[in-house]
Amino acid sequence: MNQKLKLAGVVLLLIVLIAGSTLIYQNLKENYGGSKNLVAVKEESTEAQTESTEAQTDSTEAQTENTEAQAESAEAQEDSTETQDQDSEYSMYLDFTVLDMDGNEVTLESKIGKPLVINFWASWCPPCKGEMPDFEEVYQEKGEDITFMMVNMTDGGRETIETAKSFLNDSGYTFPIYFDTEQSAAVAYGISSIPTTIFIDAKGQIIAGSTGAIDKETLLKGIDMILKENNE
Repeated sequence: MNQKLKLAGVVLLLIVLIAGSTLIYQNLKENYGGSKNLVAVKEESTEAQTESTEAQTDSTEAQTENTEAQAESAEAQEDSTETQDQDSEYSMYLDFTVLDMDGNEVTLESKIGKPLVINFWASWCPPCKGEMPDFEEVYQEKGEDITFMMVNMTDGGRETIETAKSFLNDSGYTFPIYFDTEQSAAVAYGISSIPTTIFIDAKGQIIAGSTGAIDKETLLKGIDMILKENNE
């Protein structure tokens, strides 16, 4: 009798575990649901970006210093915005400075002129790593026509240049990697969750964005959006 009760208990436990796993999977699927996460970024999204940036800026004194630098960058951006077509429904890019693999400073502004895909990631982030094979594949296919900036969230604590490079060396990816050691890029775009992907056209307009892991189909859809806007 005791053995039957134990067996029944084990079966019941397995049923509970299976049900729990199913709920977790469904939740992850909703959070990282591919193409349904890709949204066009209209002009009104600027206010939400500003609020997010201000909230992040207030969090630490270091980010406050970064915000002052971003304010100077924003003033410089005003001249660029004034030259934009008044009928445009998209916001212009915000500049930032990151480090390349050799430690050289690189600005986003220096990349404007070709359609641009920016991806924010970290080596400790499973969804980030899960989408990287698709980014590598698309980079191999379209790297000559599309600029990729894979921006590592290098906070110096949970993620360092060393931990990021170790992951990259083991993975063998060839897309361009940049390190956001001063959180310049994260503050500029109010990044509070990763992975996040932003699509910017050749004129510097922010066309679309996605929070959460995306697949190849969604990545190509975002690229089609910035190519289309570039041709109009």
